[in-house]
Amino acid sequence: MLIISEIIADKVENDNDIKRIAEAVIDHMAKIKVPHVDYGVVNRYVWDVLKGTHDTDSAVVCYLEDKGKRVGIAGVVFFSIGTEWYSKDPMLYDRMIIGIDMVGFGRIAVKVLKKLMEPCVCLFDGACLAENPVMMKHGLKKYFNAKELPTYVIERNSE
Repeated sequence: MLIISEIIADKVENDNDIKRIAEAVIDHMAKIKVPHVDYGVVNRYVWDVLKGTHDTDSAVVCYLEDKGKRVGIAGVVFFSIGTEWYSKDPMLYDRMIIGIDMVGFGRIAVKVLKKLMEPCVCLFDGACLAENPVMMKHGLKKYFNAKELPTYVIERNSE
């Protein structure tokens, strides 16, 4: 049995890790059947964000460590910090949270989001890419003083 002693947030320095994360994101999106996905665009997005070349988005990669040695990727929080047209105050936008080698990565992701929120006035989080949107909703209410505001996804008619 492997006992993990720590979870470390770090930048990705290994292209194999980026490839593995991109594959996990694509597999996740296929599993939850996100409509109209261009998987080439998804792959490019993950590479650009993790290489630090994306215009607006960033990521926190959480590694599993045992006795100082990396033994896996716990998960990744993709996010952006910016402003809306109606405010000069910074706001945190959760783009996607994906667990990879760890069951229960959501608890770690909450700690990451709380740290990222320190300079921000609010967090915009949507469950549109969540495997279980209800779990996401309960988690946000449990760990944050979350207010629910309706958001609608309306697809163009294909007629």
